[in-house]
Amino acid sequence: MLENYILNGKRIMEEEFGFSPKKTKLEIYPEKEWMDFLRKKKFSKDIDGVFETFKLVAKIKRGKSLDSLPYLIHEYFGHGSFYEFSLLGKKLRDYEERILAGRKDLVDEYISLRSKMEWLYEGYAIWIEEFMLKKFNLSELWKKRKNELDENYLSYFEEIKNEEEKIGKLNLIYKIGFPRNFEKKFIIRAVEELLKKDFDKIKYLILYGSKKIYSDIDLLAVFGRNDCVYFNGIIDMLKLGTGSFKNLCKKLDLNVSNILLTGDVVIGDVENYLKILYKGVTEEAIRHAKTKSFSFFNNALYFYNLGVYELNKISIQSGNFHLTDLSNGENKNDLENINFSHSLNNLSFSLSYGICYKLYLKGIAPLTFKDVLNEDSGLISQIREAMKNRPTKNQTEYFLEQTKKFLSSIE
Repeated sequence: MLENYILNGKRIMEEEFGFSPKKTKLEIYPEKEWMDFLRKKKFSKDIDGVFETFKLVAKIKRGKSLDSLPYLIHEYFGHGSFYEFSLLGKKLRDYEERILAGRKDLVDEYISLRSKMEWLYEGYAIWIEEFMLKKFNLSELWKKRKNELDENYLSYFEEIKNEEEKIGKLNLIYKIGFPRNFEKKFIIRAVEELLKKDFDKIKYLILYGSKKIYSDIDLLAVFGRNDCVYFNGIIDMLKLGTGSFKNLCKKLDLNVSNILLTGDVVIGDVENYLKILYKGVTEEAIRHAKTKSFSFFNNALYFYNLGVYELNKISIQSGNFHLTDLSNGENKNDLENINFSHSLNNLSFSLSYGICYKLYLKGIAPLTFKDVLNEDSGLISQIREAMKNRPTKNQTEYFLEQTKKFLSSIE
């Protein structure tokens, strides 16, 4: 009986999230052998399931009828998928591997991280129990299981459940640190969860960017009148009104032309907009590129000054102000570093639009960011490399000065 639930569970996870346990093994023990196992390991006799993280083995006691199904889901589908695919799960397994290889100095660090993030990996495993049992039409079994949870585990589950209700199932999975799936159906579902009732208004949706499975999902959506940016920690979506989108195509805006030329269309037919890009360079396009170049430089100055302000404020106060990343349990950059990163990001765009301006003067269009990088002296690449770490005040000042020198050549 359990075998059918395992097969169906794998199918459901693949359909819903794009993954299911692959390397994880499942061992089901008769009651007597289970009690022998618990005694040997010196575990509490009340335990009905165990997951061996490094070995990726889910072990459960075979119960009567479907009594063991919630524990099978918890250990095999919950912990199995978490430790196989999520960023935090991979990190914890890496700790165990290094400790087993002799790095005893990492034990305290490992224990601290596991303790700190217990709410996430246990909360997720319980959330998977609810999700799967309801998919199996076993809501009563879920209610029974939920009533058995202790106070801590119930709070872990509720933390995850509350997040699901805010951002949706697929975006929750991604926020926990699971790989993004770039198939069309998963992109559409993720955007539906983000936009909710506004989703049906979309005329064009384009996927672009690096498409790295543990990075943001970069999208352009065209609908309505207003321009804005949607960002929920997973989806980074530029939203343009239909009029604005057409206008930027006419101006040969570098960001828009790059998306159209390199992206994958998820919704709509953009052939007419591609034709606009190939009509050639206009005076309006040249002015637009120059204006954007200086505008991004001013934005870079703003974020630099904001970073200096935060740096001075923190040096006066005791302690640092951290933003916590849900998916891996580490602290993100301090606010001054974040602002210096924003400054460098704007500098890279300033340089890109400046190079774009020079190429437009020669009549070369349309362009992608790759075309721009081919004309770059190496400064943009240096800035991008600095952004991978924690950029400092001195680094930011250096790149501001170098970009200013470049801009003086196009004034």
